[in-house]
Amino acid sequence: IGLAAGLIFAYFTRKVWALVLRNVATSLSRVILSFVMFPGPLMRFHTDQEARKELLGFARWILISTILTFAAAQADRFIFPKLVNNLELTALFGLAMSFGLVPQDIVNRIAYAVLMPALSRARETHEIPANQYRDASIVILLVTGLMTAALAAVVPGFITLAYPAKFHPAVALMPWVALLAWFRVLQSTGTSTLLALDLPKQGVKSNII
Repeated sequence: IGLAAGLIFAYFTRKVWALVLRNVATSLSRVILSFVMFPGPLMRFHTDQEARKELLGFARWILISTILTFAAAQADRFIFPKLVNNLELTALFGLAMSFGLVPQDIVNRIAYAVLMPALSRARETHEIPANQYRDASIVILLVTGLMTAALAAVVPGFITLAYPAKFHPAVALMPWVALLAWFRVLQSTGTSTLLALDLPKQGVKSNII
């Protein structure tokens, strides 16, 4: 629904607002369809003592860690324009970073949806079996290593073919963006492991650094 709305609006108006309309249509359709297709008791705000206790305990550190991670990942969008004071260079940096975030997004999904639950189940004491961690880490690092290498090797050619000439200087940034993406991948894997060890506070310290 969102894609169709965005395409129709873009076809008739040729305006960038089609991207905004697509997101609005996607969210609105999800709200309406989930309300219509899943009948049941209406959800209302209420407090639950057990849930509150959990949120203020273990989940508190996850919340702080998430805020720090988001701030660190987005800080360059505020800092870089003020450093260079050049709109064109800022656009090139934004283009390069949009590709650079892909490996991190993928490994985050793998780490938090697959790695952390698997390691949590494997942990019988306060330590994770070394072979479980090694096998999982090898797979994740191989896959993301290929992706970060592709950033430096393949994406420059894609930018050259798919983007106007004024964006081609972004190619020079891709090796540095790939290096940044690799360190972010390592950090994401380590944070998910700390959560599996029931050590969210250590993850916060890592994110602060």
